[in-house]
Amino acid sequence: MKWLFLTATLLTLPVRAESDFGHRFPAGSIREPAAAQQALKDADAEMVRIAQNAKLREAECYRGFFVNSCREDVRREKLLSEREVDRVRVEARDFGRRIEAERTAKRQAERAQARTTADTRRPAKEQAERAAAALRETEVKQRDAGESRSDAAVLKPGRDADAARPRGDRLTAAERAENVRKFQQKQDHARARAQESEAEQKQSAQRRAQKRKQIAQREAEREELRKRATEVIK
Repeated sequence: MKWLFLTATLLTLPVRAESDFGHRFPAGSIREPAAAQQALKDADAEMVRIAQNAKLREAECYRGFFVNSCREDVRREKLLSEREVDRVRVEARDFGRRIEAERTAKRQAERAQARTTADTRRPAKEQAERAAAALRETEVKQRDAGESRSDAAVLKPGRDADAARPRGDRLTAAERAENVRKFQQKQDHARARAQESEAEQKQSAQRRAQKRKQIAQREAEREELRKRATEVIK
């Protein structure tokens, strides 16, 4: 009779529904964004299946002996299954956050590089604009001087012509050459200063870009730690 009783008890116990969910997503297997999304989707479906299966098994417990022991087994197995699903969820979410942090850091680095490039090009552009303005000013002066000489040519020779002649025409060839040399020297000095300023600004822009990149990386790491801490608390 005792053997018959034990046999009947075992036959009335609910059969555990096995799941391969944990085997389909072993630790470290999520390495692609698509895999992470699929894991989260499958985890939701697995949670529904676990709840439904536990409900059916618990109902079966009331049909046999040792009801409380049977229900405790169902509860414990349900908890273990849910923990396995939570493990996969945490890994998938961590991977997604890591990918997003890397993308954010990359975008910030690209923006910093763009600002650095703009900062390095600005001095050269300003120098070109100043050179163009100086060239236009020189052309205007030369044109005005040419018009003055033409007006002086139609005046009568003598004192009136001397009075109308521009001051530049009264300079000797040596003086004009000296003026040209001084002007060229100033231009050379201006170009040298512009090049030095451009190099300094380029180095400064690179340092700022590197600093912004480091700050962005640290912020991404802190955000990752905060999210992980929140996930652990949940």
